[in-house]
Amino acid sequence: MPLLNPKMSSKPLSKMTPSLLYQDGCQPCTVLQTLQEFRKSRELCDVIIQVGSSEIPAHRAVLAASSPYFKAMFTSQLCESTQHHVTMREVDGAALDQLITFIYTATMTVDENNVQALLSCATLLQMTGVCAACCQFLEKQLAPCNCLGIRQFADLHNCNQLRNEANKYLHQHFSEVIQEEEFLLMEYQDLHDLVTSDFLGGGDEETVFQAVTSWLSYDMENRLYAAKSLFCSVRFPLLSTNFLIQQVKENPVVTNSIECYKEVAEQLETKLQVKYSSHADDIFPRRRWSVTEVVVAAGGESDGVTLSSLEFYDPQQDNWTYSLPQARREGQQCKGLSTPRTGLGLVAQDKCIYILGGSNCSHPLRTVEVYDYLQNEWDSFPDMTTPRHGMGAAFLGGRLFAVGGRDQTSYLNTVEMFCPQNQMWSAVSSMRSCRCFLGVAELGGMLYAVGGSGSETSGRLNQYLNTTERYDPNLNTWTSICPMNECRSYVSIAALDGCIYTISGYNGLWHNTVERYDPRINRWMYVSPVLTKRSSHGVTILNGCIYAIGGFNGVRNVNDVEMYEPRVDRWRRVSPMRTRRYGAGTTTVCIM
Repeated sequence: MPLLNPKMSSKPLSKMTPSLLYQDGCQPCTVLQTLQEFRKSRELCDVIIQVGSSEIPAHRAVLAASSPYFKAMFTSQLCESTQHHVTMREVDGAALDQLITFIYTATMTVDENNVQALLSCATLLQMTGVCAACCQFLEKQLAPCNCLGIRQFADLHNCNQLRNEANKYLHQHFSEVIQEEEFLLMEYQDLHDLVTSDFLGGGDEETVFQAVTSWLSYDMENRLYAAKSLFCSVRFPLLSTNFLIQQVKENPVVTNSIECYKEVAEQLETKLQVKYSSHADDIFPRRRWSVTEVVVAAGGESDGVTLSSLEFYDPQQDNWTYSLPQARREGQQCKGLSTPRTGLGLVAQDKCIYILGGSNCSHPLRTVEVYDYLQNEWDSFPDMTTPRHGMGAAFLGGRLFAVGGRDQTSYLNTVEMFCPQNQMWSAVSSMRSCRCFLGVAELGGMLYAVGGSGSETSGRLNQYLNTTERYDPNLNTWTSICPMNECRSYVSIAALDGCIYTISGYNGLWHNTVERYDPRINRWMYVSPVLTKRSSHGVTILNGCIYAIGGFNGVRNVNDVEMYEPRVDRWRRVSPMRTRRYGAGTTTVCIM
């Protein structure tokens, strides 16, 4: 007997359950399996990817759903969007075929034979999960014979976390690495940077000397030019007198260079005098590899009080302190800013932190302060030409830029640049829009200005902006690029792995959304949101991760901090700051 009379009214039946939610967890797998069968038999395939003589059939929608690269290719006005045969050049055919198969099957094998080609191809296709898997595989393969090559490969593909792990391994196993041929094939500058490091496997200076002489001896004729500069990196006073006499003074590399021989002779002569010298304290033994970078937060506002204090985050200890976590002066509290300020610009370069503009609550500032964090000393710096509150700052081509902000009467589109040669600020081309509380970052030799409050036409009209523009220093011009999906002011941005990330912000409501801009396809895409809605917060990069720091959550100023891991598209909380900070400046500094 039928459950319902077909002539029954279509009105709802009051005694029946309102609805039934049906879910089939196997459905996604079934669809993928069927699509893979279609692909094998070339059914319903609407594109052929041509790599050399190989053809890879596929479905546009499937590729576009799995790769931002393919999505941009097939949904834009590019000629490939309508072509049935699409040719891809400078791509490994086997790797591309394996990645497309992975798109349909969600399974792949990474091994030593394919990992480099897979990572290169996955980077192009922006398949972040595969990139992460390849990096994890390479991290597990680190050995004395390959860590230098893996570090160089990571540099090539902007894999920051992998590079950090390879660098850490290199420093910890330095004495083993120098026995390998890969070490002997290093470029001079890479070797110079290495042997000047304070962190080389436990502090054995004899090993450093051995490394330098081995590298020079490998190709004496063509490398002797570098002998003096490399030997200057050896801390001869830390070598024993016997070693200087028996191993150093008679070494063929030393005797083949008059300059080197003189240098060693002088070192031997003064060896016994070093402990009485006024410079004795300047010669430090090398230490084992430890934390090399820390986050700094400066200034801002807390509970109505404008701050001058600084605090530092040590990722190894996962804690914040008011002193720099560095062995030579650990526990010494950092000196604060001479002028408390909020809404400031903050950048770091060459062991110095630059604090620009902001407001001391009564008016916008044009002053700039410079902090030598290793010496714990502040120094004066030429004032900007314009007071700027809510400005952005960045280094580009070795020059310091101050971007936008607000003076006492209006929002600004002006930009000024500090030239270290003449110690002066000068105006460069203005932005197309007036912007305050914007995000500014350098990427690929260009300067990006993102969002903010302001106007496309007038410096007096307060609008929340989603527009983005890019400055080319060679042309001295700003160009509008793809706008964000959302308007955002009081926003912070960061450049990582060839992309711009814009985090949270305010446009009448506080947001936790995060967008990523890829300049290769000129498009913004959403990634995982932050855990806490925030505005006027700090953002910085540390060890290949993005940190969102402090700010205002719509109710109160916050001190919480969270970290984004791009490999897994995930945010997680780390230790909070000691002080709630709104409108602070943040950056990452090297304390190695």
